[in-house]
Amino acid sequence: MLTIMFEFKRGQITVVIILGIVMLLLFGIISYSVGYFWQGKEKSSMTLNTEPVKTYIESCLKKVGEDGLIFVGKHGGYVILPPQSDSLFLLPYYLHGNESYVISKTELENQLSFYVKEELSFCLKNFLIFKEQGYELNWGKIKITTRVTETKVHFNLDLSVTLIKGGVSKEMNTFSSFVPSRIFIIRQMAEDFLNEQKKNSSLVCISCFTNTLKKNLRIESYFLGEDNIMFIVIDEKSQINHPYKYSFINKYKFEKNGTK
Repeated sequence: MLTIMFEFKRGQITVVIILGIVMLLLFGIISYSVGYFWQGKEKSSMTLNTEPVKTYIESCLKKVGEDGLIFVGKHGGYVILPPQSDSLFLLPYYLHGNESYVISKTELENQLSFYVKEELSFCLKNFLIFKEQGYELNWGKIKITTRVTETKVHFNLDLSVTLIKGGVSKEMNTFSSFVPSRIFIIRQMAEDFLNEQKKNSSLVCISCFTNTLKKNLRIESYFLGEDNIMFIVIDEKSQINHPYKYSFINKYKFEKNGTK
């Protein structure tokens, strides 16, 4: 009789132990699931403020764009000079004989895009300022498109940037900025001037400068020898350089001194 009761009680204890183990496992699973749920919810509710990174990139885009406009102004619209250029003064010929080689609007935009693409990474400095704040950044290749209008130059940047912190990531792709500039008007003025000047390259067409006065621009000219004259278009109203200067060279076929 005692043996039977002992075996019965031992069986009860075994069941209790098994139930305890099962309940312990269930408690562990539930605790893990709840913790995982709240951790995921917490992560999903976290947001990364990408505005400082966006502002940083677009400020660099603007600064490099300004530098690019100043640079091309010193070289007749070019970063890489064309074949028809003066190697001493590093300026393109806009007139050579009776041919006009004024840079086109499209080529001017391409040259500015090239400058910004080459120089932008030096301004961004590998985003070191954000890495020091605990952010991780990954980025791709720089692609720049430029649009020149009468009063502004617009720079658009296509750059895939991934910002990571605390297990949360966010991606940005497009950035833009603009620089107030009248380089469109200056280039157009030069084209109008050269369209008239190429009709007779033996004389300097003084009357062809009339439009510059209407646009509140002025022109300085310097004789360089060998029938070369350097022209500097000056914009006193420029907001990026005071004054803004845009230079090019004309090569004439002087027969005698004179003006038209």
